[in-house]
Amino acid sequence: MSEDDVAERLECDIGPITPKVGAGAAIFDDEGRILPIKRHNTKCWAIPAGAGEDSENAPECMVRETLAEAGLVCEARGVIDVFFTPAGVLGLPYAMRGPFIHCVVTGEQLQTTDEALEVGYFHPDEIPSDQYHADTEPRIQLAVSYWRLLNEQTSQEESDGNGTYELGRGFQLKCGPQGHRGARRISPLPHGPQIGR
Repeated sequence: MSEDDVAERLECDIGPITPKVGAGAAIFDDEGRILPIKRHNTKCWAIPAGAGEDSENAPECMVRETLAEAGLVCEARGVIDVFFTPAGVLGLPYAMRGPFIHCVVTGEQLQTTDEALEVGYFHPDEIPSDQYHADTEPRIQLAVSYWRLLNEQTSQEESDGNGTYELGRGFQLKCGPQGHRGARRISPLPHGPQIGR
């Protein structure tokens, strides 16, 4: 099907309202500080994230958004969570869903952009809770737990003997001889529909 045919069919689509699909990035420095951006449009801190473009997979979306918002080129390392942000929460008329990806910087220079007033690495408690986007703080807390477990010299006693570690908020991290395999939910989140549904 040609691009024109796709565009024409989408213009006439009056099917069910569905969420936009995107991706978000959890980027850490060597000290374990996470990278949020202060968005131009809301003046609030958020993770680098956004909606995917046509024919773009989740890691490609994360790479494009991180470059556009923070000036960094990144590489995906693992999925921390699949987030869900309901319509209206961020002032958008649609819901968003997508993977929250742990990634590492592979190039470029950290910088402000057209989308970010400020960028930088912070410990989560350095930014007041009321300055985060509505859906950001729980994601950052989960990402920090994930990063700490990946980077600690964890003894056998701290695991269940099978390389499974508790992250909190109903998540576990599975580790094996080749490293982490991503976080997985073991129980529903106790707080509303902010992330991970």
